[in-house]
Amino acid sequence: MGKYVPNRAGFTRLATGRKVRQHMLEIGEYWATELRASAPHDTGAYASNITVHAITAEVKGLPRAGVQITARVSYASALEHGNTHIKNPPRPMTKLLDRIRAADPKHQVR
Repeated sequence: MGKYVPNRAGFTRLATGRKVRQHMLEIGEYWATELRASAPHDTGAYASNITVHAITAEVKGLPRAGVQITARVSYASALEHGNTHIKNPPRPMTKLLDRIRAADPKHQVR
């Protein structure tokens, strides 16, 4: 009986291909919409500066299509970690990550 030899090049084409990348962008947009809805809306600047970009990430030595959700405002870090003016930060991105983990019944997202 033959020995299974994984086709790394074939897997890479599949895992980073156009259809998978498009699917990941759709999922990223879904979660970005959730983040925008739950974000602080004092001025609306935080929510309107949340972006989603396609990326290629390495998982267990193999490239995979993924997305990066970013809040592109200068005070995003203060909303997550606090500072001298924000003692109890709202942590919108942390809460989003908690919701993503909760949506994964087998807790495979880490």
